[in-house]
Amino acid sequence: MRRILLVLALGFLLVTALQALPASSSVQPGTRFRSLAVSPLSERVVQQAYAVPIIPPGYSLYAGLDTRPGVGTQGFWSWQDYPGYVPSAQPVEVPILVNAASNNLSDPNYPPVPSTAVASLPSGSFSKILLRVNVTLQSAVPGRPGVNYDRALWIFVDGIPLLIGTTAQRFNYTLVADVTYLYPVLVGGSHNFTMILNNWVIPSLGLTGYFVVNASLLYYPGTPPPDVPDAVLPLWNTSGIAWVTLSTRQPVAWQVVNIPSNAIQAFLYLYAEGASYDEFWWTNIPTDRFIMVYSDGRLVAVTQAFPYIYTGGVLPFLWRPVPAIDTYAFHPFVVDVTPYLPFLVGSHNLSITVSNNMNYWLVGGFIALKLSSQGVSYTFLGDNPVFSRVENQLSVAGGVVYTVSSSYVNTARLSITVGGSTYTYITDYYVYASGSQAYSDVWWNTTLNQVWGFKSRWGTSFLARTESSSIRMNYYEIVVPQGDISKATVSSPVPAQDVMRVFVSHSYESAYATNLYGYPVTAYMKQSVSAFGGMVANLLYVSPTGAIITSISSASAKNTKSEYYDVKLGASLMYRFNRLTVGSTTYPPLVYALERDVVGVYSAR
Repeated sequence: MRRILLVLALGFLLVTALQALPASSSVQPGTRFRSLAVSPLSERVVQQAYAVPIIPPGYSLYAGLDTRPGVGTQGFWSWQDYPGYVPSAQPVEVPILVNAASNNLSDPNYPPVPSTAVASLPSGSFSKILLRVNVTLQSAVPGRPGVNYDRALWIFVDGIPLLIGTTAQRFNYTLVADVTYLYPVLVGGSHNFTMILNNWVIPSLGLTGYFVVNASLLYYPGTPPPDVPDAVLPLWNTSGIAWVTLSTRQPVAWQVVNIPSNAIQAFLYLYAEGASYDEFWWTNIPTDRFIMVYSDGRLVAVTQAFPYIYTGGVLPFLWRPVPAIDTYAFHPFVVDVTPYLPFLVGSHNLSITVSNNMNYWLVGGFIALKLSSQGVSYTFLGDNPVFSRVENQLSVAGGVVYTVSSSYVNTARLSITVGGSTYTYITDYYVYASGSQAYSDVWWNTTLNQVWGFKSRWGTSFLARTESSSIRMNYYEIVVPQGDISKATVSSPVPAQDVMRVFVSHSYESAYATNLYGYPVTAYMKQSVSAFGGMVANLLYVSPTGAIITSISSASAKNTKSEYYDVKLGASLMYRFNRLTVGSTTYPPLVYALERDVVGVYSAR
């Protein structure tokens, strides 16, 4: 009831705007949440504001001063920084993509050819490897500003995912991501890089922009971390890249993988990106999405999807210039599958699926291996996987309330003999999701809480990884379509009037603890965003889940984002990073502002 009252209170603020719309309206099924792009009609105002920013005194429109070598974000319109530990030494920078342009899906020669490059990577010893990607949106139409949707941006090295993410919708942005876990692929030799960035350029619909990408690898000299793998193998590499589509017609992908017999540890690194009706899967019913991996039909891994919000998601003005959590560079889901090595070593059929798939998902990843120079044998000691799921739906006055609670717990044990030494490897797994939806034709309250992770122990060593996400959205909207939105296409768009008010709160935490070779290390990270805003606008639906804002009567939005990260060796603090940013949008006039950006870094080294 409290959430319902909050949304109604937010909606009350728009009474004046609502009076301008017809009294009878409703949102058609499957059209409530979609990606939005802003047309050039308002973009001209944006360009003026961008060139001569109207912002509070003493602040800059650009990202703040981050002096860590190689990772500064100053000078960019938007960014996803790297909050983790950055060594003090200057990195060796190796370009891997230079001025790589996005493809044009409206080109008659579709399907387009991905951008490819070959780069020679340095040999040596490195304590960290970071990926730096700088992207600009340029115009394909002289005299008009570059405008486009958020697009999926994927980069692969030898077919293995290096970056899975999405783009900004405006101007330029930068991202920095840790890719040290791909050490055996990124150190030494010549390697193939592939970028896939498919894009629409349709000036008649206001989509005039194309993206230009420059990507580099940053190598920081030093001793490699003890947990870097010895080998990395792509999974579900059916078309030259480890990235496949799971649809309702084809919900499972599989591939025969050959894993060497001297593996002593194995970790799955998985990516999952919901698309179309599952772009906002966390607002759908059912609400939970588990990712499951099998070897020859035997379950070996379970994790769950992450509620990413792209820069066109829900209300685009919420994310300008400050994006939601990990929008530009998704983080991989990591699962320790060492106890299942007897079912992985050799030639086996590995398959992957996503539960409750409503349309289609893009999934991929790789398996990272620790190898021994001695002979290895295994004895599987058993597991006890348990799934639980309860969901309810009931009608209340003026709406519907839906709840779901699902979980997976398991303990798997393995006896490993390496040379003449035998030890037991035990891993505890846990995945929990609890969600609720309360909705009517004009308001929607959604909440989803997730926890997933594992703890492994062998001898005197242990490794634990726990992640959690909590997202809440209060959403109020009236859409008045002038046609059937479910049948909207680029060639037959459907106009609509729209009044919206929304509040989004999202937090993501990860905790990593390990004791390898007598060194107890813990790392903790938390990101959170709190965003609210609204608009009165005219839309042009070009698909059931995508629309272009053709004109705006009024709009306002504000997003506060905080980041925190620390690393400890035993009880001693070794590193800490803090960042607080506040971005806002107002119209009229249409002005984007970075109201606050504070960066703090502490390092004991």
